[in-house]
Amino acid sequence: MSLLETLGLNIFSSFLYDRLKKFKDLKNKSEAKKISERLRLVLKLMNDARDEKFTIAEFSRILGLHKVSDLEKYFLAEEEPTFDFLNLFCNQFAINIEWLVEGKDQPFKYDEDHYIHLFDDCLKKIENLNPKVVYFVRADSISGETCLVLKTDEYKTIVLNTYVHFSAINGHGGMCQLIDLRKLIMSLILEKNMITKSLIVSKDIFFDLFNGKIHPSLALQKRKGSFQYWHDDFTDIYNQRCGYERHKEYDQNFQDAFNLVKSAIEKQSKN
Repeated sequence: MSLLETLGLNIFSSFLYDRLKKFKDLKNKSEAKKISERLRLVLKLMNDARDEKFTIAEFSRILGLHKVSDLEKYFLAEEEPTFDFLNLFCNQFAINIEWLVEGKDQPFKYDEDHYIHLFDDCLKKIENLNPKVVYFVRADSISGETCLVLKTDEYKTIVLNTYVHFSAINGHGGMCQLIDLRKLIMSLILEKNMITKSLIVSKDIFFDLFNGKIHPSLALQKRKGSFQYWHDDFTDIYNQRCGYERHKEYDQNFQDAFNLVKSAIEKQSKN
C-alpha cells in the first residue's frame, strides 16, 4: 500500500470514527431525554395526590444520593442513567422499569407476579413485603372488580397483579376465588395482625389503578366516601360479630358475594 493510500485510509477511518461517535452521542442524548421526560412525569403523577409535593431534592435524600445534582442531571437529561440507578429508583418507588427505560406498558404497573392460588400466593407475597397497610379496593361496577394494594412504606405502594369479581358474576372458579379472598382476609386480620382497610372507587379509577396509569395514592384519595371495613364484615358468615348489623348498609354486590360464599361454605360443611 502506498503512502497516499495509507494516508487516505487513515483519514477515512478517522472520519468514520467521528461520525459513529457523533451518532452514538446523539442516540445517548435521545435516550437520556426520553428517560428524563418519564422521570419528570413520575414526579408529577406521584404528586397528584399529595399536599406536600415531592421534589428532586427529597427524591435524592430518599435514594441516599450524596448530592441533589446526582439525580438532577438525569431529570435534566444531562446524562443517561445507569441501570444500577434505574433499578434503585424503580424499586424504591414501585415504578415499572420497562416503562421508565423503554416506555412500555404503564408507569406504576410494578408487580408482575401471577397468583394462580389466590390465598397461598397472595399471602406469601404479603408476608414477604410485610406492608404497613393492606387495602382492598373495589370497583363500583356490575362485576365489582376487587384488588389488593399494599402500602409498604411512606414512598412505596404496590398493586398486586390480580383481582377478583366481588359480585354474583362468578362461576365455580370465581366462587372459589371469593372463598380464598375470605380466607386471606381472615388470615391477615386474625393471624398476622395486619392493618387492613377497604374502599370503593369508580370503575375508571379502578382500572387506571390496576393497569398502573395512576399512582395508588391517587386512587385512595379518589375513593367514594370514607375508608370502610366491608372486607372484614364479608368474613362474618355466622353472624358472630357486630359487623353483621352493617350488612344491610352495603351494596348489592356485597350482598351477592356474601351470600354466594356463605352458601358454598355451608354446602361444603354438610358434605
